[in-house]
Amino acid sequence: MHFAAILVAFSLLSALLWGALFALFQEKTDLGRTLTGSAVWLLTIAGVAGDLALALLVVVAHEWSGLEAWLITAGVVCASGVGPATRNVLRMARNMQALTKWLEGN
Repeated sequence: MHFAAILVAFSLLSALLWGALFALFQEKTDLGRTLTGSAVWLLTIAGVAGDLALALLVVVAHEWSGLEAWLITAGVVCASGVGPATRNVLRMARNMQALTKWLEGN
């Protein structure tokens, strides 16, 4: 396998892991739940900073520039969003179930 392909796969898998860990932090810790409810802007900055740091490591390691660097960065941002998006969809589904149960009881 070509070194560039390995770097791309590494960056995308690392971004998936980063996003999953970030979503777990938001869901399972008191601090994460507090920040999710009151300081979403801070979580957004932390998440994007992590994305850009990961993308920068990969782009610099292979000396990509231009379109390649942009595509790697976009891929990292998209891949890292899978965890938080999944967390939000699951949370919305739980809220809808609770609302449906409450409405059926009234």
